[in-house]
Amino acid sequence: MASLLSFLFIGLSTPALSSPPVGGAPAGPAVVPDPSPWLDAVVLLTTGGSICAGALIDDEGTVLTAYHCVASGRRPLVETRAGASGVGEVLAARPRDDLAVLRVPALAGQPTLALRDVDPVVGERVWALGHPHGGSGGALFQGLLRWSVSSGIVSAVGERLTQVDAPMNPGNSGGPLVDADGAIVGIASRKLRADNIAFISEASRARSLLEGLEEEPEAVEPRLLLGGQIVPVLTWSVPFEFDTATALGAGAELWLRDRVGFAGTVHAPLRADWLALQRGTVRWSAGEARAAARAHVGRGSASTTFDLGGGVMLVGAREGSIEDGVLRLSSVSVFPEVQPMIWGRVALAGLGMRWSVMPDARAGFSEPEVWMSVDLIPGTLTVF
Repeated sequence: MASLLSFLFIGLSTPALSSPPVGGAPAGPAVVPDPSPWLDAVVLLTTGGSICAGALIDDEGTVLTAYHCVASGRRPLVETRAGASGVGEVLAARPRDDLAVLRVPALAGQPTLALRDVDPVVGERVWALGHPHGGSGGALFQGLLRWSVSSGIVSAVGERLTQVDAPMNPGNSGGPLVDADGAIVGIASRKLRADNIAFISEASRARSLLEGLEEEPEAVEPRLLLGGQIVPVLTWSVPFEFDTATALGAGAELWLRDRVGFAGTVHAPLRADWLALQRGTVRWSAGEARAAARAHVGRGSASTTFDLGGGVMLVGAREGSIEDGVLRLSSVSVFPEVQPMIWGRVALAGLGMRWSVMPDARAGFSEPEVWMSVDLIPGTLTVF
């Protein structure tokens, strides 16, 4: 799948509603179709701490959504507006088109939406269905955002994606865009970092995926897909001992199916020179390379991750001295620069507390050192 660094994986939002004439040509203001039957077929997907949308497309509980909504490999909780819910299983996925098919047996018999047979037409009106911003906002927005409707027009039709002019918001990813008859025109996929330039994956590509699943299920078996995400990380190394310094750093983490991860960070100390003068010697974490396994507890805003693994830390050091009334600083490594470590982290709502345990070379490796860091995880950079 091509790099998605220039896109935000979020869904569509709200200009004024209007209806096209028969045939899908551009239209002026008209009576808005009743969206209630459409919304009854829209589902809310909760995977860990992320929220997406999707659409039920048959009586067996089959859900069509965006691939990046399920790329973590975790089984999402799928809910309808009427309150029915079940855990979904990925049947097939096509990362190139950002499409995935789930099966949720508990939702069999719920209202559905049909895939449209006709390709999108530039200028036709479409309606976006989903959950802008995940339906967050507290008591002030009670009854709003989730299962909401917005509209726009088809701006351009490309070889792989269709452009629409509706703004996107987090939480609408994977949600359907429908025409005036309630047929699915496409699935909300991504946007450029600009206003009113949003993209959907067309219904024809979803139909192709479904037909492939029926004809050759082994060709699209989800377990053959690797999948994962890359996330940026900002870190603050907190000093535990008198001779350690605070360090700020940045890096990235690569998670495969949200179960196995690899990370690298580089750090810079704060006030290392002055601390070396005051304390004689000061040390800090200059960088880390880590690997870990991950476990999850809870969903939505309560989703918590537990990471445990090993790696190495590059430890920087500086000595300070005062000679003949003149301040002299020297950068000298007073213990091995590369230290093996084991580490663990607990993260909730994008904030993690991480502990690293290393043997202490100064004590002959007989007494381990404990270093603590605070990790800020602002979101997903890209998925694959």
